[in-house]
Amino acid sequence: MIANYYEQRFQRLMDAGEGLARALEGTALAYLDGKPARHGNQKVTREQRHIAFWSCSFLTDLPAPAWQSQSMMLALAQYMGQERVSNMVMLANVAAVAPDVLIRAARCSGLILTQYSPRRTELDQLAASEPSIAELCNVLEILTVAHRERQGAVAKWQNMLTELSPFEFLSYASLYAFEHLVLDGSTWLPHRPTRKRTCRWLGTQLTTSCSGNSPIARTIRPG
Repeated sequence: MIANYYEQRFQRLMDAGEGLARALEGTALAYLDGKPARHGNQKVTREQRHIAFWSCSFLTDLPAPAWQSQSMMLALAQYMGQERVSNMVMLANVAAVAPDVLIRAARCSGLILTQYSPRRTELDQLAASEPSIAELCNVLEILTVAHRERQGAVAKWQNMLTELSPFEFLSYASLYAFEHLVLDGSTWLPHRPTRKRTCRWLGTQLTTSCSGNSPIARTIRPG
């Protein structure tokens, strides 16, 4: 059964004399590589692998050195990024013995994008007894607010652009490119001294006669 796959793999490596660190790394790498891909004739889903791995008993009270490998940190990042399984006992142990690993894993997990993830709730619970985790929670909250503000700004400007015709949109894009991305290094003057602006490197002109009473016309028309 998939539920026993990682337990069995870990135990086989231990029985072969690999030692705790090597056995953990071998098992974590199998998890990160998406193994097992199938169980009999059925495809094993990512969610099933999450549940199987994070339900393993050997993860409960590992010592600090066991979490220091890159593979275990990345595996923990997978835990922080999923929502199907919870192992609070394991997470509390990591927070106590290797908080630096938990912080790195949270940063790699994309947790900032999932404000209402159960993993955020778990971190909040751990913050009461672990100052470094409390600081992490504060940083996550600050970044979440900043991300939400930037999403709002993007939505605002997207809504403004929806009213533009394809011609107007392309015209604005050309004006922006000429002002900020001119290839020959010449300078775009922001004032409007004439009734037309010539884009020399495109070989085109934008005038009020070709743009009518559109927003682009109001942009190039002298004030």
